[in-house]
Amino acid sequence: MTPSEKFLAELAELNRQYAAALPERLALLDAAWKAVRNGERSALEDLLKEAHYLAGSGSTFGQPAVSEAAGALELFLWPLVKGQGGAIDETTIAALVAGVHRAVPPPA
Repeated sequence: MTPSEKFLAELAELNRQYAAALPERLALLDAAWKAVRNGERSALEDLLKEAHYLAGSGSTFGQPAVSEAAGALELFLWPLVKGQGGAIDETTIAALVAGVHRAVPPPA
């Protein structure tokens, strides 16, 4: 195996591991969203953290649609977390969270 082939094989394995871990990350996103819906405004930070993680990592590991969808959620949440966004728009957040779910491919 050439060094290039070895690198590509290692990269493919990292991408596979990332994809395998996405259901767990979605569960964390969903738990934070559920807490927000239950009135825990402080859980917005957890929701933002998960959106940020997915937005930053998706494209790196071969999932650009995940990055795009999570990035939209992150951009919407940022002002809310920083106290600049007013009331929580549950309809929009729910749609953005659903968009992240749709961006995650089904398990292989």
